[in-house]
Amino acid sequence: MEGLRTLVICQKVISKEEYEEWYKEYNEAQSSLQNRDANVQEVIEQLEVGMELLGVTGVEDKLQKDVQITIEALRSAGINVWMLTGDKVETATCIAISAGLKSRAHRFKYIKEVKDKDIIEKAIQTGDESNT
Repeated sequence: MEGLRTLVICQKVISKEEYEEWYKEYNEAQSSLQNRDANVQEVIEQLEVGMELLGVTGVEDKLQKDVQITIEALRSAGINVWMLTGDKVETATCIAISAGLKSRAHRFKYIKEVKDKDIIEKAIQTGDESNT
């Protein structure tokens, strides 16, 4: 409704038979001689029903107006907000503060240059940053 630039990441587990039926309809829609785009869109939308929300991303180099209100609304809806960045730690820290991602009660967790999945998972779950 707000026109925010986001990417919603979802998944839907379907059987092989369901996929094959959907794919057959999809191929038929793509072969349509009339209203091809509308037919393809209709078949795609059939697959998008009942999906499980995994996450939402927003990509922006400059902070948009009201970004703090947006983040607050997401949190109020029970959505966890994480900031993942390739920026320097100092830059990312400043952005997190100015965007309202960090309140006084929150503390930063830095996980840098760690490639071992088990170490990263342990650091996230336990709050232990000694290995990160």
